[in-house]
Amino acid sequence: MNQRLSTVDPQWSDWMREKDSLWKCPTDRVLVGREHRGDENGKTRYRYARLVLGEGKDAVTAKVTQGEWSSPIRESGGRFVAEDDRVLIGREHQGDESGVTRYLVGTVTINDQTVSFTDTGWSESMPESESQLVARDGEVMIGRAHSGDENGATQHQNAAPHLPD
Repeated sequence: MNQRLSTVDPQWSDWMREKDSLWKCPTDRVLVGREHRGDENGKTRYRYARLVLGEGKDAVTAKVTQGEWSSPIRESGGRFVAEDDRVLIGREHQGDESGVTRYLVGTVTINDQTVSFTDTGWSESMPESESQLVARDGEVMIGRAHSGDENGATQHQNAAPHLPD
């Protein structure tokens, strides 16, 4: 039976200007959400959390190892999904909707065993300029899609972390 991991201690980053931004999760944290207000000169912040197996004094915090940055993709038609049991741990964006975005992925382990992620689907779609997308408890972000300018739709793809049998 798969052992599900929990997301704990969720926190928001400070707000930052979206245009020409670079943000990475703190050590051993993964992305669980993002909020944006306005256009490329507006503000963005990220929600991140720890992954743990078990509860109380027996809880074990997962280790997150930084992987590679994705190739740049155009923001206005961009769709990125982490592959091979990786999770999102950072994002860089340059310019406006015609600019490029890259995503930083990481691998997660518990006691040297690789954590797997089961796709739980895409979030609702909402206008980028007034968006707040947060994964359900126990889920993480593994992807993001956006089309058009700040009035275009944005979505996150989420997944449930677990230790395979």
